[in-house]
Amino acid sequence: MGKDIWRVCLQLCFIAIGFSRRAEFPGDLSCLNNYLYRVDCTWETDGRVGDGPFHVHFTSLLTTDENYSCTLTARDERHGQHHCTIKMAERFTQQDSYNVSLQGVFSGRNRTYVAFPEYEPSLNIKCDPPFNLQSNISASKCQLWWSVPWNLKTILQYELAYKEHNTSWEQAQHKELVNSVTKVEIEAMEFEAGITYTARVRCKTSQAQDSYKSQWSEWSQTTEFQRAAPPGFLQVPKKFFHRSMIQILFIPLCLGVILYMILNFKLSSRAKNIFCLNVPTPAAFFQPLYTLHNGNFKIME
Repeated sequence: MGKDIWRVCLQLCFIAIGFSRRAEFPGDLSCLNNYLYRVDCTWETDGRVGDGPFHVHFTSLLTTDENYSCTLTARDERHGQHHCTIKMAERFTQQDSYNVSLQGVFSGRNRTYVAFPEYEPSLNIKCDPPFNLQSNISASKCQLWWSVPWNLKTILQYELAYKEHNTSWEQAQHKELVNSVTKVEIEAMEFEAGITYTARVRCKTSQAQDSYKSQWSEWSQTTEFQRAAPPGFLQVPKKFFHRSMIQILFIPLCLGVILYMILNFKLSSRAKNIFCLNVPTPAAFFQPLYTLHNGNFKIME
């Protein structure tokens, strides 16, 4: 009972301070956790805001003796970006809640700004990338599998990306895996024989899990695999095919088109007469027959 009263009073105090100073909070503070033991905080400002040092403080809203802090260090002074990491003593749970504040020397004065009156780790997750990614390809299937922390397996979904080894990731194929299974099978026919492929995977909390919200993790380390070429298979470089083969086929194709046009072109009557001089014609006999029978050729029967 006493802990509940303490929590309510502490929340009210932090919320009151937060509302009074929220409008003047310097810059933007973002704190993402891996939902294990680590929180990474990034503070971005428009310019120089003070001499420092600057600290981020996490104060538990559940207990009176759980407090953590880290000192912000400049990552990019020109763009006003600072970073720090907090290591928690215990793994995060869905019930955890913290007040997060920024403290430091601003314009010669010590000040405290409340960034998040009630920070819930389960709604601010960025997981570590999957690890131990491996692959195996046979004549029919390509199998890939990876590992994640055991306590996160049931709440994650994944995205797999794979590409030809010598191409950029912008040209990669992507497969979104909405279930929590840490493996996938792909038909081997999707991969060209004799070509080396590179794959990687990333994760985030599943869209089916309303109690969790996260960003995509960074990409994992890569794995490589190659579909075996059948006996006697000759691998033709794609660049050779795209350039040299087109050049080789271009001339015969043009000659074929020209020949087709010549054969199907309607020759003029003069040209026909030139080519048909030796063909006999009955035109000279029709006029006498027409005159003799008055145009009635039936009486000739």
